[in-house]
Amino acid sequence: MLLALHIAIAFTSLAAGLYLVAKPAKSTLNLHYTGMGLTTASGVALVVAGYGVLHVCVVGAIYLVAASVLAMFARRKLAAI
Repeated sequence: MLLALHIAIAFTSLAAGLYLVAKPAKSTLNLHYTGMGLTTASGVALVVAGYGVLHVCVVGAIYLVAASVLAMFARRKLAAI
């Protein structure tokens, strides 16, 4: 159950990030940041629950890099408006 919630939060956050790049908005950026935080927190909970640390951390690092790049592009677009 926790794994399904974790994956749903991560995909929702990435979708918000992609939407941000297309149509930047401060409220969506806050939603994206919240999703990043919730994904990280649920990833920590997965490790505590006994999932493989290496796998969770590697996938988490890839996710955070991708989400951060999307946020960076969105912030640049917001600044240009």
